[in-house]
Amino acid sequence: MTARNPSSFLGDALTTLNVRRTPAGRRGVMYRTQVPFALLLSLTLTAVLLAGIPYDAIDDVVWPWAAVVAIAIAGFLVPWENNAEVTGLIMSSFDLVAIGFISAALMPAYPTIDVLVLFPVVIMSFAFGTAGLIAAILGTAFVSAFPIIDRGIPLHDPTDWISTLVVFIIVAVTSVVVHYFSVLLQRSQRQLREATRVSDEAALESENQRAVMSTVLDTMDVGTSYVRADNTVAFTNKAARTILAKSNVDATSRAGTSVYESDRVTPIPPEEQMMAQAARGEYFDSRLYWIGDGPEQRSILVTARPVIGHDDQHIGSVFVSKDVTELTDAIRAREDFLAGVSHELRTPLTSIIGYLELIEDSIDVAEVGIERELGIIQRNSNQLLMRIGDLLHVTDDDMSLRKRPVEITNVVRQAIDAIRFRADNSGLSITTDFDGPFEASVDHGRFTQVLDNLLTNAVKYTPRGGTIHVTAAMHSATMTITVEDTGTGIPAADLRHVFERFYRAESVRGSAIAGAGLGLAIVSMIVSAHHGTATVDSTVGIGTRSTITMPRGFDGEATAADLVSTGSVSASPRRAEPTH
Repeated sequence: MTARNPSSFLGDALTTLNVRRTPAGRRGVMYRTQVPFALLLSLTLTAVLLAGIPYDAIDDVVWPWAAVVAIAIAGFLVPWENNAEVTGLIMSSFDLVAIGFISAALMPAYPTIDVLVLFPVVIMSFAFGTAGLIAAILGTAFVSAFPIIDRGIPLHDPTDWISTLVVFIIVAVTSVVVHYFSVLLQRSQRQLREATRVSDEAALESENQRAVMSTVLDTMDVGTSYVRADNTVAFTNKAARTILAKSNVDATSRAGTSVYESDRVTPIPPEEQMMAQAARGEYFDSRLYWIGDGPEQRSILVTARPVIGHDDQHIGSVFVSKDVTELTDAIRAREDFLAGVSHELRTPLTSIIGYLELIEDSIDVAEVGIERELGIIQRNSNQLLMRIGDLLHVTDDDMSLRKRPVEITNVVRQAIDAIRFRADNSGLSITTDFDGPFEASVDHGRFTQVLDNLLTNAVKYTPRGGTIHVTAAMHSATMTITVEDTGTGIPAADLRHVFERFYRAESVRGSAIAGAGLGLAIVSMIVSAHHGTATVDSTVGIGTRSTITMPRGFDGEATAADLVSTGSVSASPRRAEPTH
């Protein structure tokens, strides 16, 4: 069983009076209650003595007054703050007793002297809870009745009863009203203390969470920044501060003076840098920047996202940046190595192929009996030369094009004719659907390579008895070539990687199907160089549809609507529908 809180009955005097349970708080209570009452009583009695009172009443007035003063002095000296409620109530009760004796001594000469009860009654009703209210009413009754009892004054006239009761009624009502407002005040104080406690705890928890979040973000090697809508930086972690320092960011414009394009030398103007783009509401994914100067230059991959408030208002932007210098350097080293090795292999291989042709032209290889062996050597040499050419293509960042008007349907037919022998040997049929003869401005050699790669993939991954359907469609400003097969299909997990260099699906890595994972990578590079798009849709067990859309190049640049794509390359699962 829990003990009852005494403040529920006595009231929490010191809290209500807004002081603490310390010697200073005790003295504060005395300054606010007992001392003012003692002074008021002293001034009142001084005025009464000067006005004149019976000599025999002086002793009856002086000793109660002396008791009140003594209580005030004792309140300063005695450490009663740890039992403030009981002690304070007792002191105020003594004040009422003293007023009762003084009132009896001065009756009937000064009948209004008992108005002095208002001071201790208000204090008791206000600061000491229900017990204080009861004590105040009983004390007031004592002050009203004691002079009559002590002097034996009879009350025959109704006006005497009224005059006797009027002070009691007024003071009692005053006590109830004061107590009521005291209860409201204490309730408000408790609510305020609780609200303050909850607020302090929430603030502490928020501060702790902020410290944890700041520490977590600072331990990450990914730069994170939050910029308000007014372009002021609200938060940056350690990695982001390092990146900003290397960018030589101007504190006023928020633009870096050492920010470069992917070629590492072309400065990016302030209005095209990420802060300015975000301020205009332009956001992006994985944009590559080079920051810094000289050998300390770093490669940074940046993604920007808007922050939307609860009212759908833009309140800021979040930037996530990653230092990918090591990865960029590794890719560049790989490409340089591949390009170097490819060039070193191509020269002697070209010489080998040339001497093989010279041997074929110089002697009758059938008569000598080496026709089959020579054919194998030539076929494998040409295949190796093609692989080397593929490696050179994928390492060529600056793909130059020699565009000229080309009759597209003829090029497509030639590519089909080149692969038809292999398709026939694999038991595959090839069908076509062309809009009719039409031209486009393309690099003939590169465009032929795109068709060869798409058709080669279709033949390699379509089982015997399958079908390959090729379409060529002309639009106002673009053209579309589609190669659709009934092959094995590409798993959804591998689709998003099909345009990556050297990537081969898990399902074919252990198979006997040869390949280096460069065919579609070269397709995407050539098509992108023509400002076109390449897409792949596939379903396992149904087949694959590869589509390229390119501007024809005669009526100006193709629009986004003409190209019907969100990027240069894309891949997505194909619906389960029959192929042609």
